[in-house]
Amino acid sequence: NGMTEDIITALTKYRWLSIIARNSSFSYKGKSLDLRQVGVELGANYIVEGSVRRADNRIRITAQLIDAETGNHIWANKYDRSIEDIFAVQDEITETLAATIEPELALAEAQRVATKSTDNLAAWDCYHIGLFHAYNFSNAENLEAQKYFRKAIEIDPNFGAAYARLSYTMILSAVYYEAEPTEELLDEALSLAKRAAEIDNQDAGAHFAVGRAHLARGEYDVSVDELKTAIDLNPSMAMAHCGLGDSLAYAGQLEESIACFDDAIRLSPHDPYRWAFLMYGSLAYLFLKQHDKAIEWARQAIRLPNSHYRSNAVLISALGHTGQTEKAQEALSELLKRQPDYSCKVARNSLFYVKDAGQVDHYVEGLRLAGLPE
Repeated sequence: NGMTEDIITALTKYRWLSIIARNSSFSYKGKSLDLRQVGVELGANYIVEGSVRRADNRIRITAQLIDAETGNHIWANKYDRSIEDIFAVQDEITETLAATIEPELALAEAQRVATKSTDNLAAWDCYHIGLFHAYNFSNAENLEAQKYFRKAIEIDPNFGAAYARLSYTMILSAVYYEAEPTEELLDEALSLAKRAAEIDNQDAGAHFAVGRAHLARGEYDVSVDELKTAIDLNPSMAMAHCGLGDSLAYAGQLEESIACFDDAIRLSPHDPYRWAFLMYGSLAYLFLKQHDKAIEWARQAIRLPNSHYRSNAVLISALGHTGQTEKAQEALSELLKRQPDYSCKVARNSLFYVKDAGQVDHYVEGLRLAGLPE
């Protein structure tokens, strides 16, 4: 019962979700029911169900996310833990489940609304189609995501999550893609994020967006404060932990940043942004001059199917610093296949938000040692 209550509470911290109250959910406890009928009775699109079993001092928790309309499983997992400290186990599993379920729901909603006619889209539909495009991590898809987030705002000017996501995709367009980080772009991104926070000041996603916008402007102290607020509001938000780690790294608090990236990966091991958690962690290790760890984390990021080519670049820099010439050349060849015009100048410009020239110089010098053209 305690586990279920905690999961319900954790999921309610994702403000775009509408969660059925405890008493209504508990009325089905222990009954053998058709989950599609439960969905109809509760008016729920998705159902999380699971079980807890104990053997001696071990506990096994299973959980699955189910489409209430079809009865199909969207996601399932099991967790085996020792129960010496049952409350610590409960907290850990609750955070991990909430952090894992939320992005799975976002993807499921995006796939559902993708089948709708584009002539009959509500703000909710546009928002989730925008997420679907954003998760494909390319310049063209990022622009498409921005289009749908703007359309969601046009339909519903008080849809805070759409403002937050539009702000974040704009920041990503400058960090990863082809947009120039102009004052106009950065100002608009910050304004959009602040509007999201005005609409719902208790939304962790809004404060996350404000924090990321301030980071892109090199305003680290404000960024750290906003991202800490996001985590206070929703401790299960893996992206906020990653964002905090990123801000701390550029502020020079590198050891502290690594713990944040570890938290992000632990909370949401299958997150669409997992490659970014690993890539930013590898960059922090690079700045720490722990090049072997940077190589390890960058290789993990590259193995993920949606990884951005920046992961390849961090790997190359670390290999360059360790003198692994042959491996660096292989990695460089792969990078240039993905991004033929990548150069030391492009690499330097892509870290426009990093104030410490020494961090940027170390990154670029590794690329240069590996043979990347100026």
